[in-house]
Amino acid sequence: DDSDSIYIGTMTVNTPAFNAFEYRYAFWHAGSEWVYEPSGFSDFAYRVRYVGQDAARSFPVIPWPMPLDTWTNAEVKTDQETDPFTSYVGVDDEIMPVPTIYTLNQNYPNPFNPVTTITYTLAKSGKINLAVYNLLGQKVRTLVNSNATAGLHINKWNGLDDHGKKVASGIYFYKLEAANFTAVKKMIMLK
Repeated sequence: DDSDSIYIGTMTVNTPAFNAFEYRYAFWHAGSEWVYEPSGFSDFAYRVRYVGQDAARSFPVIPWPMPLDTWTNAEVKTDQETDPFTSYVGVDDEIMPVPTIYTLNQNYPNPFNPVTTITYTLAKSGKINLAVYNLLGQKVRTLVNSNATAGLHINKWNGLDDHGKKVASGIYFYKLEAANFTAVKKMIMLK
C-alpha cells in the first residue's frame, strides 16, 4: 500500500476449455467485509474475457495476454467484453467432429446465482439422464431424461426444483448417465 488507492494483481489462466473464462474480484474493507463490484448481469458480479481466435476452436496465443480491468462502481462495465467473436477472422463451413468419449464439464459460473450452465458431450446417440441432487443425495431437479444425439449439449439450471420452487443456497451435485457412462460434479448456489 502506497496510499494511492491503486492496486495491481495478476492471475495465471490455463489454456481455455472453450473460448472464454469468467472471474470476479473484491477487496477486504477495513477488516470487516468483502466488497465486490456491483453486478453487471444479475445479482452476481463477474467479468468475462474471451480468448482471441484465428479459426474455429483455435487459440493461437499461449500464454494469452489479458487486457487490464479496472474496478468500477457502475452496474454496466464499459470494459466488459460481450462479443466472443470480435477477434474471429473468417467463418468457413466446417463439419463438427463427433466426440469419441463422454464428458461432463464443470458448470459455469460456479458459484452461481440465479442460473448456471452445464455442458457435456456424448459419444453416441441414446437415452440420457441429467439430474441435480442435494447433499443428502435426494434428487432435486431432472434436467434431461430423454434421447439425445451424439455431440456437445448445453443445459441451464435456474435453481428451481421439479415443483418450480427455488432451492436453498448450498452445495449441489449434478449427475450425467448415458450408456455405460456416469459422472458427477459439484456446484455451489449462492443467494
